[in-house]
Amino acid sequence: MKALKSLLYIAICVQTFGAMMLPMKFDKRIDGTNGGYQEYQIANSTDETVRYKIYKKSEPKDLEDKRITGDMSRWIQYYPKIITIPPKSTGIVKVAIKSPLGAKEGEYVARLGTSPLEVPKLGESKNVVSPQINLPIGMEMKIFGYVGDIAPKLESDIKSFKNSNGTYFKGKIKNIGTAGMKILASYRYKDSTGTHSTMIPLGRIYPDGEISIDTSTIEKSINHKGLEIEIKEDGGNKVFLKITE
Repeated sequence: MKALKSLLYIAICVQTFGAMMLPMKFDKRIDGTNGGYQEYQIANSTDETVRYKIYKKSEPKDLEDKRITGDMSRWIQYYPKIITIPPKSTGIVKVAIKSPLGAKEGEYVARLGTSPLEVPKLGESKNVVSPQINLPIGMEMKIFGYVGDIAPKLESDIKSFKNSNGTYFKGKIKNIGTAGMKILASYRYKDSTGTHSTMIPLGRIYPDGEISIDTSTIEKSINHKGLEIEIKEDGGNKVFLKITE
């Protein structure tokens, strides 16, 4: 239920303010000849032109634990620095990260963010801006990059079980690999109206970390039969685990 509420909150933010940078991840190798590259979309669903300053910064909290090797904010290059997005349009931010030669093998972290800027209205003085209340909301996200041939490796004890309401999946997912990954569960189930599937965001699983999942706590899971659950890369195509009833 918590995961579904988080997903709904993200959808509302994107629709209302257009401040979200999607995909909300990086998770690429940043060493080698070209390093890593990602394009982010910022959708403006409002009827007003919006403008954001794009920024980067370090993530000191993650440098204290979770087997993070270091900060990669100083290696980030991005364009544009300021983006103006017309109503009902989408802007693109291009991000490239390349570690220097000799960087230590491991997982690196930084933050990318959007900070709203006031946009002068047409027909007004350049010194007159729209009211502060009309400003969209900015956001920040953690991004991760890798130096070296490291990768997440997931194992689980997820099993199906039954109770009076149906068949469900429950268990833990553990990362025994050398890098973290943002993951989700693709859950397929059957009820009186047919066969359905839903995506359950699980967050980031760090090396030596664990995430629990219990599909009986999902609101849609009342009186249905769980058929299959896949643990996948969030925002990617890689499937780590697949469990069937």
